[in-house]
Amino acid sequence: MQRLGINKNSRIVICHVRNEVTVSARIFLTLEQLGLRGQVSFLNGGLEAWKKAAFPVTKDIPVVKKGNYKVRLDNLIVDKDYVLQSLHSDTAVVVDARMKRFYDGDLTGNPRDGLITGALNIPYTDMVDSLNLFKPMDQLEAYFTPVVPDKNKEIVTYCFIGQTASVLYIAGRLLGYRFKLYDASLQEWSRKEELPMEKTKI
Repeated sequence: MQRLGINKNSRIVICHVRNEVTVSARIFLTLEQLGLRGQVSFLNGGLEAWKKAAFPVTKDIPVVKKGNYKVRLDNLIVDKDYVLQSLHSDTAVVVDARMKRFYDGDLTGNPRDGLITGALNIPYTDMVDSLNLFKPMDQLEAYFTPVVPDKNKEIVTYCFIGQTASVLYIAGRLLGYRFKLYDASLQEWSRKEELPMEKTKI
């Protein structure tokens, strides 16, 4: 981060190329986890939207002065024990960010398929449109409200490896929800037989 010129007061804008929304969303979340919450923005539509708006681009790589940022870890990333507690909590909701067919139990290559028992589903793919732009706020609200109507409840989200759920994290943050990410997601959970899973279809 220091090599990128980041200081404690830096304002950071994440810009993705083509359809790399999930990777960039994960970088956004990671920077917030590293103590920059409130200082990171996401350029909606990425580089393609920037160019379409006729803003300037260059092939020159900027030279930056080394920054002095010191990491201050936030508590956005949680483990399986936190998820287990959240499943039995009145103040939290566990949300699967994968496409519905995987939530329902389609084959994934993991040791077990399906969902974390008790988890609800808001697919990350519904958050962006065909141009890789986050959808308008009213449309995002329409996906979240039926699943988590109470914004006082914390959302603990997961996916396969903690990447695509980061898209849900950004969308939910825009709407005012509090979020945590189960980073190991089903890469870990599906391998531990003692952790509960189920399928919505046989």
